[in-house]
Amino acid sequence: MKLQELTNIAADMHKTGKDTEALKFYNKAFELLANKASVYAHEQPETFRDDKTTTKGEKVRVVLPKLFDETKKYLKRDEVAYLINKNMVVIYHELGDNKSAVNALEQAVELAPDGHDCSDAINGLEKLKK
Repeated sequence: MKLQELTNIAADMHKTGKDTEALKFYNKAFELLANKASVYAHEQPETFRDDKTTTKGEKVRVVLPKLFDETKKYLKRDEVAYLINKNMVVIYHELGDNKSAVNALEQAVELAPDGHDCSDAINGLEKLKK
C-alpha cells in the first residue's frame, strides 16, 4: 500500500471512532516512510564503511553517524513525518495515553522541517507534560 492510502485509511478510521485501527495504519505509514528514509540514507556516500573481515571471513560493516543524519534529513524534507506523528498524538490523547502522546509529539517536533512553525506542537507538548 502507498503512503497516501495508509494515511487516508487511518484518517477514515479515526473519523469513525476506530482509533486503535487508525493508529495501526498511521504506524504502518510511518514505518513505510522510515524504510524509504533508510534506503535513501544507505545510498548516500560515507554513511558506512566495510572494515576488515572476521576470522571466519565475514565482512564487518560499520555504520557511520552520517547514516542517521541522512535518515533524519530525508524525514525532515517535507511535513509528512511531522503530520503523521501529530495525527497519532491526537488519537493517543483521545485514548488517554498521554505518555505515547508526548513521545509522538516530541518526535513530531524533532522531524519538523527546518523553519517549519511547530509552535502549536510545542505548546501542546508543554500542556501534555503538566
